[in-house]
Amino acid sequence: MAHTAHDFSEQVASSPREVPQKVKLLGILLVMVGVVATGIGMGTAHDRTLATFVINFCYWAGIAQGGFMLAAILVITTGRWGRPLNRISESFVSNMPWLNGLLIVFLLAGG
Repeated sequence: MAHTAHDFSEQVASSPREVPQKVKLLGILLVMVGVVATGIGMGTAHDRTLATFVINFCYWAGIAQGGFMLAAILVITTGRWGRPLNRISESFVSNMPWLNGLLIVFLLAGG
């Protein structure tokens, strides 16, 4: 019996894996280091830190919006060719709340 891509995606969706606790803690630690480094950079080299922030914001916002648009195009056109990419592109949308928060920080700090 041959398995199709649809069978595989249903199997993956029905059995999500839990992220190990060590990986979660490492992620939290790295976020904290980034926040502290940004705070130090804003205090010592405001212009350079703000320029880096703008470049990173534009890059990640573009990635997230591109993934969102690809997912929307696949749904609107019922494109079967992109089913393996659909979940990945939909997952990029989860970055949008963070990016909206960073946009507020950028607008307040860039005054």
